[in-house]
Amino acid sequence: GEEHQQVTRIAGELARSLASEVDLQRALHQGSHYNTFTDILTQDTVWQALADNIVTVTPGWSEAYGLFLEGEADMVLSYTTSPAYHLIAEEDDTRTAALFDAGHYLQIEVAGMVEGSDHADLARDFLAFMLTPAFQSVIPTTNWMYPAALPASDLPEGFDTLIQPQPGLIFTPEEAAALRDEALEEWRAALSQ
Repeated sequence: GEEHQQVTRIAGELARSLASEVDLQRALHQGSHYNTFTDILTQDTVWQALADNIVTVTPGWSEAYGLFLEGEADMVLSYTTSPAYHLIAEEDDTRTAALFDAGHYLQIEVAGMVEGSDHADLARDFLAFMLTPAFQSVIPTTNWMYPAALPASDLPEGFDTLIQPQPGLIFTPEEAAALRDEALEEWRAALSQ
């Protein structure tokens, strides 16, 4: 039904996005036999096909990005705004982000006031200040992220060159918790072979 069509559509988008990284013909013929292309994408075969191209898995982003910058890896999992740093801060336009048809997961950073704060008025004032153009305008070139309350037309030159992923993906905490263990196990099993 509708769910099957959605899974098939997403699988097709993922396949197109990964085509340059995965030898799909090899994936079709290795391991178990699958009835459909969607079966391949819902099994660990894609991870197995990618495994030969994975240099390392690091404890965190900084280690991985450092290896990438040192030329130890051709690609790294990073932010779509990372190329803006290189373009603006280093005048290096050789860094780009991959655009995945299936979308990109959103990272949203937040600020808030602790309930029962001894300085509630000061906290409210600071949160209000964070939404001003003065504060929002420094986020793009200090945190290298998109600000929450700054029109795209006010972003620094260079941000206009970045990819604009659609759709933006986000899971509720419950959805993420339900998917986490199975996804990690699939990834670990595929990369350990």
